[in-house]
Amino acid sequence: MQKNEHTVPFIKMIFILFFLSACGNSNDRKEIIVTDFNDKIIDSLIPNKKGSYSTYYIHIEGYANDSIRIKPGKEADIYYYFYFKDSINEELRMDYYGGETKYFLFDPYKADNGKIKITYKLL
Repeated sequence: MQKNEHTVPFIKMIFILFFLSACGNSNDRKEIIVTDFNDKIIDSLIPNKKGSYSTYYIHIEGYANDSIRIKPGKEADIYYYFYFKDSINEELRMDYYGGETKYFLFDPYKADNGKIKITYKLL
């Protein structure tokens, strides 16, 4: 049986692409782009590495035509809201002691227009 000289490189390329795409999907770091200001966004971060995190990090960048709210927890949690509006480029860092799922809440509050990129992760 004769081997096609292009088969082996093609299979290697498929394997590399699969590996790279699997590495990008992580439960301990996420990124969203908000352009729809009609609904709240509630999400969670699940630690992948036991005991190797120390910080819950949120980066907000973009523009909102009025006030938005970010909460480093669920709506019912005792955590406080952070308020932002207009041109935004802010970082939030909170201590994280590991082991538990962390939550994230985006509330459009008074804004109805804009584009915001939000990155949140466990470091």
